[in-house]
Amino acid sequence: MTTLAGWRALCAVAVAMWPSCGRDQRGTGPPAAKSPHALSSPSSPAAVPKELLASPRVPALPTSIFALVAEPAKYHGSPVLLLGYAHIAFEVSELCPHREDVEHRLSSNCVWLDVPDRPEFVAWSDHHMAVRGVFHSDPQRSRVWYAGSVDDVSLFEPWPPAQPEGQ
Repeated sequence: MTTLAGWRALCAVAVAMWPSCGRDQRGTGPPAAKSPHALSSPSSPAAVPKELLASPRVPALPTSIFALVAEPAKYHGSPVLLLGYAHIAFEVSELCPHREDVEHRLSSNCVWLDVPDRPEFVAWSDHHMAVRGVFHSDPQRSRVWYAGSVDDVSLFEPWPPAQPEGQ
């Protein structure tokens, strides 16, 4: 699968996972009002510096958190590209399919994110993020209540990407 085809597939998964992004719940109405986490706001955090991220080893497989939760052994040791809702706080770094998984503490639906407890990462807590890293299903590497962990994070960017002004 080429990188462009992989991104298109990942975008299709994102649209299916987050029907409320930009549309009402049925996906047919006018664009929804901007969320308090809108990326075009002047108060958006700065991007995570590249020196805090791991170097990508090989192209990552665009997949969903649901696939990792359903079959963690199948993806063990694989580089993955995920979209999800990141929550980073004291002793908690997780990537979940939905904000509600964080709000209701449904950690079994999420993966542990192995990122440093630094302000550059914490600033993006409670935002939808694109994350690339290596998935491990070993419960010793993550917390036992998570499906696994994503280590060697080489991409940690807001999703969807901010649109340039005027578009």
